Amino acid sequence: MKLTATAVIALVTFTSIRAAADPELATVLVLAPAGAGSGAVLYSDGHTSLVMTNKHVCPNGDRPIQVRAQGKLYPAEWLGADSESDLAVLRVKADLPALTLAEDEPAKGDRLRLFGYGGLPKSGVSIGRDGSHYSGSGDAFYVSLLPKGGDSGAPLINDSGEVAGIVWGTREQGNRVGIAVPLADVRRVLATYTGTR
Repeated sequence: MKLTATAVIALVTFTSIRAAADPELATVLVLAPAGAGSGAVLYSDGHTSLVMTNKHVCPNGDRPIQVRAQGKLYPAEWLGADSESDLAVLRVKADLPALTLAEDEPAKGDRLRLFGYGGLPKSGVSIGRDGSHYSGSGDAFYVSLLPKGGDSGAPLINDSGEVAGIVWGTREQGNRVGIAVPLADVRRVLATYTGTR
């Protein structure tokens, strides 16, 4: 009996290490009637995975949505969206590697990487916070990298391999900068579907 418990603990630990080691495995392409974007796998129970993307990528579940993960195409069920944060959550009946959320919001100067389907991974730094272009419960934060079409919904990854925010778009006034949804909103919306905080 002890051997079985040890094997289960080892399996859970291996899954966590696998996801943290390669964010590309937990970044998916979201194909919706409104267009295509990126998504981040933020929860998996071994049978079902939850993908977070932007509501403007998947505004509703009226028509079929698909997710491409690791070269495979999966049907996705639209669970819901939060208009305030522009986040949407999809359910995929597959065991996909899930990313871990960072403990803290990124600070100004923190290095972040964007993994999305707008091109090659990009690097940049957090350059400040401002709620004027964002209606969510926390201040959006700006990043020095510029998301491209297809990057909406992509995870921003910190140096520890954890999700530090979700790409929302760009600010078009003055200098163009990327805008990201803060962790407070990501946690709040995810908790609606996982029952955890």
